[in-house]
Amino acid sequence: MLRRVLLVTIIILFMYSIYLALVFGIVPPYVTYSYEITIRLTNVGCNNYHLNTTSLYPLFILAPTIKGWQSLRAYYVYLNCKLINSIFKITYDKDGNKYLVNTKPIIIKPGETITLKLVQIIDVNWAPFKLNLFRKKATPLTGVNLNEDLSKYSFISPTGLWNYKNNTSKWLALKIFTSNIEKSSRNKLEEVLKCVNWMRNNVKPSLPRAGVQSPTVTFQTRIGTCADQATLIVAMLRLMKIPSFVYLAFIYDPHAVEKSPPQSIMKVAIYNIHRHVFAMASLDNKQWFPIDMTIHTYDMPIENAFVNTSDRIIIWAQAVISDVNKFLIIKSPAMNIRMSVTMRLKFLDDPILKFIKILF
Repeated sequence: MLRRVLLVTIIILFMYSIYLALVFGIVPPYVTYSYEITIRLTNVGCNNYHLNTTSLYPLFILAPTIKGWQSLRAYYVYLNCKLINSIFKITYDKDGNKYLVNTKPIIIKPGETITLKLVQIIDVNWAPFKLNLFRKKATPLTGVNLNEDLSKYSFISPTGLWNYKNNTSKWLALKIFTSNIEKSSRNKLEEVLKCVNWMRNNVKPSLPRAGVQSPTVTFQTRIGTCADQATLIVAMLRLMKIPSFVYLAFIYDPHAVEKSPPQSIMKVAIYNIHRHVFAMASLDNKQWFPIDMTIHTYDMPIENAFVNTSDRIIIWAQAVISDVNKFLIIKSPAMNIRMSVTMRLKFLDDPILKFIKILF
């Protein structure tokens, strides 16, 4: 009995010391990752090729800074191991993602091979044992007032995979379904919860595969990947005039490896990453909350919302009006350019390990 009491006391003191260390800034309240994309490009043509990084979309998207969730500390672009940040500027795509574009051409001569490397240092708010004791409240994204005419907002627009103005029989079935939910609900929160519960009880997860299917297909077949389920829940919410979009994310796993088939013309290798997609929605003009149908932590995905519940989840892009597939397809910038891509997520720092090193 005495041993148990002593063990519990030691654990409590250790946790309290970590709390004090975080409060007084001895250790940072975040986990740090390095996200590295290495691109090898070979010119197999007869003429010089002038490379612009817009032709490498989405590889040069910068991870967003979301208060209470994650922060992009720095980024570095290398050409053949030489730092070339000075020739890049930050622009925005139509979904609101930051994207790096070169202001000076990168010339690839015939027969030449170059290596471009983008390194992003990302701090993800720490969630020890999946607890949010040390987190700050997330700063809300720009919300909308539900009393206004929402047709002008892209968060409910019929674009990309959410083209609900298409009056096919499949879309009509989904429209009837959401209309019935609206009629039987007292408020918007109840509408969201009914959609979430229906998804949980009726849609089964499928194995990962290339591409994202139409939400009408997922609704009809009752099976889909995380991306399929996220696009379906967004389709449902937008039909009910509830602002929503999807986040594209990485889940850090030091054992994960994904490679293109050996016969592929373009080689792609992804290390330490499980690709993931989940939905975001808003019920007012103050905050957004995540709806994750495949790896949610709580019984109700909305509970404890809009603060990241895992420091292994890193958001790298958002799809608001574009087809989600646009962010998942990697292709060569030109017919005469051979390309290979390596994506790697590295774990750099952890508050507990740093604190233990300080103590001992």
